[in-house]
Amino acid sequence: MNEALIQPAVDNLSIEKVDLLTARVDCDEVFSFSKPKPNCNVKVGRGLVSFSVLEPGEGEEGNPKYVAYVYQCGLKFEPKEVDAEASDSDCTTLLIEARFSAIYVMKDDVNEDSLREFGRFNVPYHVWPYWREYAQSTLSRMGVEPVPIPVYRLRK
Repeated sequence: MNEALIQPAVDNLSIEKVDLLTARVDCDEVFSFSKPKPNCNVKVGRGLVSFSVLEPGEGEEGNPKYVAYVYQCGLKFEPKEVDAEASDSDCTTLLIEARFSAIYVMKDDVNEDSLREFGRFNVPYHVWPYWREYAQSTLSRMGVEPVPIPVYRLRK
């Protein structure tokens, strides 16, 4: 993380809200277990998809600008690759993906590089609790014991 680059965004953006934009659950078959089997890998992924500056509309002069980020998170259960020839795994593939919007009020203009750096490192901090709750409640609704999803930590 480039702290000098991110600081103007940190100083000028305030979180307004986080919303779920899209969600997808895909499962090969009905789960026959309540928690992941030992031969399953559980992977968690995340990343910034896009961002844009939202200008006040006509007749809305004096209203603030907003920055809208789209951030994607995913959770996947898949068979461990023990042997490339072995295909008789009893681990069912399960995928949970979600995209969230994070909206920030912008006090003063911030350059695009600062906004992108903010999106890579600070936006996940606000989105991650929503993702953890969504993933774990979705697993519960599927009859699968929720897996621990770690708290968000900055990647350096």
